[in-house]
Amino acid sequence: MSERGRSGSERRRWVGPLLAIAAALAFALSVPASKLLLRDTSQLAVAGLLYLGAGLALTGFRIVSRASRRRVNSRPRAADTGVTVRGTSDWAWLAAATLSGAVAAPLLLLWGLRATPGATASLLISFEAVFTALWAAGLFKEHVVAQVWWAVLAVTAGGVLLGLEGGGSWGVSLGALAVVGGCALWGLDNNLTRNIVTFEPSRVAQLKGLAAGTVNLLLLLAVGGSLPRWPVVVFALIVGGLSYGVSLVLFVQALRYLGSTRTSAYFGAGPFFAAGISLVVDRSYPTLSLLAAAVLMLVGTALMISEQHVHEHAHDGVAHTHWHVPDAEHRHGH
Repeated sequence: MSERGRSGSERRRWVGPLLAIAAALAFALSVPASKLLLRDTSQLAVAGLLYLGAGLALTGFRIVSRASRRRVNSRPRAADTGVTVRGTSDWAWLAAATLSGAVAAPLLLLWGLRATPGATASLLISFEAVFTALWAAGLFKEHVVAQVWWAVLAVTAGGVLLGLEGGGSWGVSLGALAVVGGCALWGLDNNLTRNIVTFEPSRVAQLKGLAAGTVNLLLLLAVGGSLPRWPVVVFALIVGGLSYGVSLVLFVQALRYLGSTRTSAYFGAGPFFAAGISLVVDRSYPTLSLLAAAVLMLVGTALMISEQHVHEHAHDGVAHTHWHVPDAEHRHGH
């Protein structure tokens, strides 16, 4: 192997994991940052600003990316100009996905986050993969292998521990239920978004971010609310741009080096990074039930990621502008 080939291989070996881990860390910052924002700001304002930040960040990325492509090729192809014939069905899927995953889901999550420790809420986000599988099997009749159901069982068992922890008894935490409810809507969002076939992933995420940010802020004004102070607005936009926008870009770049399964394995650490950061921010120590739940959810996440698709099917690209980019193994065709 030539020196150039060897150096390229070595570069691929560390660049891909670095990009995937950076994407997971960018996502992980959103949970403790959101808890800080919720101390002085309403849920509608936080949701609107986070998604608007994501939409603006992805708009900037797409402008720079398109300009870069044009410099490489002075006579761009149709795909480079962004001119695509789009069916009305894709807009309908996008509208439904935005309503469920970018408007309703974050409001439930943020409401639950007010009443739930950051570390607990972070781990509960693992339920998004569970509900993605449940919606796929129940609503879209997708074949789900036994390994995924074992993963669902492990994550659910961990979630039960987290849901019961808050009250110190066998009562169910309403905050935890709200977070799980948000994950259920994101699982629906994932399946709806998969039906969008003519938009690039970054385009889907950009449109969802801009639309959800605008809708949430208009709802805020409609109910008589107001925007927080400008420093808080700027901070929320930066968090949204980083955790929802930059995280997606890094994830997609990592896919090119690692493939879907390995990228998902690194990115699957996101909720656990978020839990660790939340413990530091809250200056608290993990309880035995939190540690046990983390182990169960880690096992479930590993089973989800390592599941091999032995049946024949095809999936379209999926992109999201919420806590992470789930169902990443479906970013390829079989």
